Formats: sequence, structure tokens, C-alpha cells
Amino acid sequence: MIKKFIYLIVFFLISLSAHADEDEWQIYSLEKYVHATKNGEVTHGDDLRFYFKKGDCDIPYQSFTFYTYSKHPMLKSLSNVWVPVEINGEKRAARIGTVYPFALGHLVLFDMGGYDVETTLENFSNKNIYTVKLLDAGKTDKEYKAANFFDVRHNWYHVTGIADALKEAHKTCMSSKS
Repeated sequence: MIKKFIYLIVFFLISLSAHADEDEWQIYSLEKYVHATKNGEVTHGDDLRFYFKKGDCDIPYQSFTFYTYSKHPMLKSLSNVWVPVEINGEKRAARIGTVYPFALGHLVLFDMGGYDVETTLENFSNKNIYTVKLLDAGKTDKEYKAANFFDVRHNWYHVTGIADALKEAHKTCMSSKS
């Protein structure tokens, strides 16, 4: 418990000392993808991410991450499992893409799929905040309970400027060689 508390304090202090531009959309290109990311407001290291696949730049795929200290023995087996989430007050399902060890816990990537750029922007029109809550799948102990796997089960993101970020990432993708 003390180790977790110390880690949280250190993580918090690092987040406070981060540069102001880290609160803006970050656009970067990796080997196969171009990413537009935004840090979370509850857990700064958890991000909302849109990524374009180089060579097929028509669809921005959406994902977000949750960091957890959980040592639940079934955590890694959640890869490729669909779980309930709430996005901006609307119940949906997200596929857990990957679960991998990170720092003192695990980083879990949730995949929301993708739509064309216009539809994605339409889904975010008139929204300044994007909220995510991890929900339980059932009422019995044998069913998926988010609290068994995640210490923090919510996050939110400022999404102001998303249109410019997606347009820039799309442009970068289109100009990249796959």
C-alpha cells in the first residue's frame, strides 16, 4: 500500500511538472501508424488515441488506455474480450486489445473501432469533453466486474481542437510512405 501511495505521489509530481504543450493534441508517426493523442485528466498517462494506418489513411481508429495496479490473475486473459463502457453517458462496448506490464502495474488498451474522418468529426461535434467509464458486465461474481481489474474506472479528456488534430494526422498519413 505504501509503495502504491509513493508511486502515485511521484506520478502526480511528474505530471505537474510536464510541459504545457503536453496538454495539447500530440501528432506523431510510427512505423505503420500516425497517431493523434490526448492525455487524460484523471490519469494523465492514460490517453485517448486516434490512429491512421499508413497506406490506408481513410479511417481513424479510436482507442483509449487505462493504467491499473491490478495483479488479478485473469487480467491478461482479457485481451480480445468485449467489455461494457460508458462514453459520454452512452453505454457501448469496447474490445480490450492488449494488456501489458507497465511500471508497477499494467496498461490496458481499449479499442473502439473506426469510422471515416467525417463521421468521426460529426460524432465529436459540439463536444469539448470526452468521458469514459468502465462498467460491470453483470451482477454475479462470475461475471466481469471492472472493479476487480481496474483501480480507477473513469477518465475524461478535453477534445477541443480534435478536428485540427485529425486533419493533421490524416495529412501526415497521406504523405507517409507505407
